[in-house]
Amino acid sequence: MSMISWKSRRQDLSFQILIQSAMICSVNMVAAITFVLMNFVKLPIIIIIIAHKTWQLIHAFPVFIYLVVNKTIRNGLLRKLRLKNRVSSMASYNP
Repeated sequence: MSMISWKSRRQDLSFQILIQSAMICSVNMVAAITFVLMNFVKLPIIIIIIAHKTWQLIHAFPVFIYLVVNKTIRNGLLRKLRLKNRVSSMASYNP
């Protein structure tokens, strides 16, 4: 592997990690800001419900981000579920 392709691959991986982190942090930030606002400002009930749903989403969202963005994790899960690289063998005997 040449040095240029390795550097390009490393930059791609760094960008992928940046995207994953930014997506996870943005959900955390929305939930945190909403909960801080709830302490100081009277918010409509719909905003409070959204804040609680966002708080619940914080704990499940990273899994879906990793499965969508990270090819290695996605392929590992598919292999564990036996949905990828399924090999079937068939033997025949002719006397």
